[in-house]
Amino acid sequence: MRNHKRDGKITLIELLLLACIFFFGYWVIVAPMSKTDDMVKEEWVKNNLSAIFDVVDYINKDESFISKEITLNDVDALYANWKREPLEWPKGVLFDTFKAETNKVSIVVEFSTGTNQVTYVSSF
Repeated sequence: MRNHKRDGKITLIELLLLACIFFFGYWVIVAPMSKTDDMVKEEWVKNNLSAIFDVVDYINKDESFISKEITLNDVDALYANWKREPLEWPKGVLFDTFKAETNKVSIVVEFSTGTNQVTYVSSF
């Protein structure tokens, strides 16, 4: 038989179960979204740095650039001379932190957890 005194009432155990369902739903679905965004942003920046490395390698072979530090403006100018589409960057890239060395290029990017330096290292 049915107990009519309990109609529409919820117990503490049922509230606890609902709270657990909502917590685990958030933990599984919503919480990883920022981590996924950060991974996509890092991969996007690494692909751009890979393209820039080819330009930096070409600039390093040019004797007129040997004595000066390579900037992103130099890279963009040469990239435009090659008639390629300009590189698109995600939000949070700190362009003034760009560094080009003989075998790697790097730039600092703001992620949801803070700032990190993203580096592309040549494989050869």
